[in-house]
Order: sequence, then C-alpha cells, then structure tokens
Amino acid sequence: MHLPALQTANKFFTVLELDYSPKLADWLGLDLTASANLAVLEQVNQQLWQELAQADTITVLDPVYTFKLLKTQSSLSALALRLSQLTPAVDPLAVPRLIPNWGVEEVANNQALAKLELYYHPAEEQALAKKQLVAELADYCQYLQIPLLLKLVIYTPAEEEFELTKFQANQLEAVQEFRQLAQFLALQYPQEALACATLTAELDIPWLLNTDGIDYQGGKEMLRVALDNGAQGMMMGELLWQDLAEFKQKDQSPDLTAIQDFIKTTVRDRVLELTRIVKEQQPEST
Repeated sequence: MHLPALQTANKFFTVLELDYSPKLADWLGLDLTASANLAVLEQVNQQLWQELAQADTITVLDPVYTFKLLKTQSSLSALALRLSQLTPAVDPLAVPRLIPNWGVEEVANNQALAKLELYYHPAEEQALAKKQLVAELADYCQYLQIPLLLKLVIYTPAEEEFELTKFQANQLEAVQEFRQLAQFLALQYPQEALACATLTAELDIPWLLNTDGIDYQGGKEMLRVALDNGAQGMMMGELLWQDLAEFKQKDQSPDLTAIQDFIKTTVRDRVLELTRIVKEQQPEST
C-alpha cells in the first residue's frame, strides 16, 4: 500500500479513530473487567462503525477491541491499525509499549497503515529512547512497504506552565526530528495561522490536525485555519464521541438508546460536516 492510494482526488485526508476503546469505556463509566460492560462497549463501537466509517475515510482500528468490526464491512478505502498499547490514561513520560503479539508485520498482513501515538518533549529524559523506537518502527514499515502515521503529541512538563511560544518552538523542533521517519504526521493545532504555515513549510509530507481535547465548534474553526495554512486533513476521534458520557440512566449506567440516537444524528452529522470542510480544499477542475 502506497501513500497516493490513500488520498482522495484532492490529496486531502480524513481519518476516523476507532482505536481508543479503554478511554471511551472510561468516559462511559464502564469497568472492562466485567463481561457485561465489554458487551456494552462493543455495542457502542459497532454503532460508531456502522454510522461513521465511510468509503473516503481512513479508519483506525485496534487489534483488541475493534478489529473484529472488519467482518461486518469491507467498503473502506483504507485501514490503519494501532501499534501502541491501549490504556484509559497515558503517561506522557513513558516510552510507548507495543500491543503484545502485535506489530508492524501484522499490520502489513492486513494491508493497512501503521499508527503510532507518541507523547513527546524535545528536552525530556526519554527523548532519545522515543526517537529510537520510532526510527526502528519506521525502518520496519519501510521494509514492508507500508506507511507510518505518527500522531505526535507535545506535552508540557509537570513543573512548567503552558506558554504558547514555548509550545510552538517545541512542536516545531519535534517535527524537524521526526519528519523523515513517517509518511504523515498528526499534530496539535499550534494556536495561530502563522504557526500552521510554519509547520507546513518545514514538511514535505502531509500533516493532519489532531483534534483531541477540543470541543466540536472549536475544532471546526481550527480545522479551517489549519487547512488554509497547509494542513492536509484531520483526525477525528475524541472530538466526535466526547459527548457520549452525558447520556446516563438513573443508576448512572450508559443510556444505550440515547447514545445510539446521538450517534445516528449528531455524531454522524459532525463527520459529514468535517469531511465536507476538508473536501472544500479541493481545487476546482479546469
């Protein structure tokens, strides 16, 4: 599988992330050690898959919870598979661990992209170890001729307060360090149009907007600015399903009927709107 085959006619991407089941379960208040809760999570994932996976969207699955969804649909234009372990919370200081008995070879056997999520700070103690891990995975992906999607999340160290100029500088430095190792990058919004353009100027590979931690209206506006300044698409995950935690029954268990209705209407409409915004970047044919 080669990168051009993953792009729409306008060379822009929309990526649907269905590889965060432990985090989704945590939001829904589900203890996954109980088999009944696993069944509830499977229902929610099935609904998300049925309503949101589209022929013009790259869909990200994981081998533990959502890979089985492939049996129910085969019309995807492209598939990505997660490499790093799934947990409700992430330790940004830790070097990512790969999912046991799973790796680049299994991703290649399923004709998919490999997705790695990396929390990173250029000055952190584990910076070298993290870069070595990405380099090793990138070499193996290149050997097996599959693209690597690196979701690069720049974190603020616990002892520091967030400062925009520092964040932008750290993000730019990280992009310079990893730009030769992936076929495309997913990046946080750098908060300014000029900073988006600067990222674009540093890259000869596509970068996508990572919308985690952003509400829907804010994410939509950030997407427009990012696309206008060189981004080539977006990753849609938490942005879509973060509201599902609001739908509870009196005993605080998930209200599956309300959740399913919300996915069929609001969440589906959001995907269609965000996909339309990305497609609007397509140049008019002459």
